[in-house]
Amino acid sequence: MIQETQQLIDAITSLKPESSFTKDYFFPIASAFFSSMLGAGIAYGTLKHQEYLQIEKDKLNIANKWMLNISDALSALIAIKANYIGKLKDDPIQRIACIKQAINIYKYFENDIHELSFIIPSSIEEQEQQNNKWSRIAKIQSMTANYNLALEVWKKRDELYEEFGNLLMAKHDNNAFAEITLKSAIEDTNQTIVAKLIEVNESAITMTDELIIQFLDFSKNFPAYAETKIDTKKLKRYGRIIRHQDQDIYTIAESLKERSPKVNLTEMNELLKKTQN
Repeated sequence: MIQETQQLIDAITSLKPESSFTKDYFFPIASAFFSSMLGAGIAYGTLKHQEYLQIEKDKLNIANKWMLNISDALSALIAIKANYIGKLKDDPIQRIACIKQAINIYKYFENDIHELSFIIPSSIEEQEQQNNKWSRIAKIQSMTANYNLALEVWKKRDELYEEFGNLLMAKHDNNAFAEITLKSAIEDTNQTIVAKLIEVNESAITMTDELIIQFLDFSKNFPAYAETKIDTKKLKRYGRIIRHQDQDIYTIAESLKERSPKVNLTEMNELLKKTQN
């Protein structure tokens, strides 16, 4: 009985694994290390993916912000031109008389042009392939700066118009603009203010025509170009770039994009010559 018990003990003892440094220490440590590395790699990859998506979202948001702000600026220009569309003739005084106060609220364009840096072509070759004028930040900056300048010109025009009207009303009461001519305007006010008002009035009309055309072109062509700089496939569930077809304002703008009739300054130049002589 004792012998059988001893044999059983010996058999159990023989099943016990032998101690090994590799088994007892290296494998557990290596397993933990590689698990940590794998987890870190997955976390890093996820973080980089999230950062990439955020950058693309930011670019999409910036593009849409510019589209909406250009739309607002275009709306302001349309509101101005609606005051005189179809009314202008070639007589400079008639063109002044048919436009009352042009602007009540002056909302200037304040976007940061630097945020559009992502649209710059990454190489000369790419720039030549794209051949899109709205890939040039300087072009966009010039357009928005001219819009702000146009508002300043209209503001100056309204100030001169008010001064001009007050001088006329001092002599003709409320019928100051009833049958006004260039000659009578100069006689009733003075040559300087008439000349300035005509110059500023025509500058404002011309700038407004040009800006409406430029803003329409930007709204039609910028979204397609911007899409080449944004990974829109990754943002399908997030949103898309606003198109000019999405807003009714562009339909109105299309009907107003025709340039205004040109002014005839022949009589004005003749009167100035006579005055100088």
